Amino acid sequence: MPLIYHFRPATPNIGNDLIVFALHELMAQAANKPYDLMNMPAKGVSAVIKSGGITRQTVNDINQLGSGVLIGPGNLFENNGLEVDPVALDALRFAPLIFSVSWGRIFDDQGELHPRTDAMGREAIAALCRKSSSVLVRDARTRDYLQSLGVDRLHVIGCPVLTLQPDRLPLPAPDPRAQDAVIISVRNPLLMNISPRLQGRVHLDVHRLIEKLRSMGQRKIALLCHDPRDLRFAAAYADVPVLYTESPLQYLSWLRDCRLSITFRLHSFLPCAVFGTPSVHFSYDERAVGLIETANLQECDVNYVRSADPVEQALAMVTDPDSIRRAVEAARPTWCGLQDLMCNELSTWLHGLEQ
Repeated sequence: MPLIYHFRPATPNIGNDLIVFALHELMAQAANKPYDLMNMPAKGVSAVIKSGGITRQTVNDINQLGSGVLIGPGNLFENNGLEVDPVALDALRFAPLIFSVSWGRIFDDQGELHPRTDAMGREAIAALCRKSSSVLVRDARTRDYLQSLGVDRLHVIGCPVLTLQPDRLPLPAPDPRAQDAVIISVRNPLLMNISPRLQGRVHLDVHRLIEKLRSMGQRKIALLCHDPRDLRFAAAYADVPVLYTESPLQYLSWLRDCRLSITFRLHSFLPCAVFGTPSVHFSYDERAVGLIETANLQECDVNYVRSADPVEQALAMVTDPDSIRRAVEAARPTWCGLQDLMCNELSTWLHGLEQ
């Protein structure tokens, strides 16, 4: 039976768990025959027996035991997210499938885009893509960047979360803490690739959101944390309940059952769109902007860096939730096209492993 080595983001973040969950759901639909899958951290070490990354140790195991290599989804071309040893990559006997990876720049205080300092080097990205059988990227901005490096065999596929089918998910019963609540998905500003000035503004803006939502009659508000490091930030709002889980299904159920979502997190925004829950997203880097464009959800997005007052802009949008719902419904045909492309590429690749 084929054994697939799947390199996925290793950082503790429910968004990473969610995109991997969605990919596995998609692979189950695309596969004609059973396969075995080994989750591998894209970088570092998990426990004491799994080394991370495309390293000499992991490639030796893959060459001897594996049938294929899958890389992604996630921001693996950034965040120092994927370790690639050039000697190991050259020795790898299988052409990897790169799935829903992203690249993007960050905004300065004037709203101009500049390269990140934690991105994978151009030579390493180009070498990895040349080695791969196909490169499926999350958005057009990533595609354009890779094309500038001479990479071909590129397809824009979006994020696998957009392919989730709510009626097929074994979600838990409603949680009273989230049911009919306004959920604000936060990120610790120290983890955001924005300037120190904007990092300082995030705390005040979250406070403004809470107070203004209350003045609008929203009495049930909760903060949703994706990462254990968000909990320390959320603790500053002592009078607002905090939600945290490491279960994708529990997490999805909260977004299904809430009344409204305002989020700094893409992977709160996308499930809300899938469920039809009104949601407004704050973009603050190019990779978020790129995925929003690919998903055709620009009307539900606020550019946190370039907006004169992102809080007021977001609040104006949530006062008309039907407008948000209409924008989402108009975008669904785009997601169907992306899903067809994902399924076709996965099916072709999985079939090739059986040869």
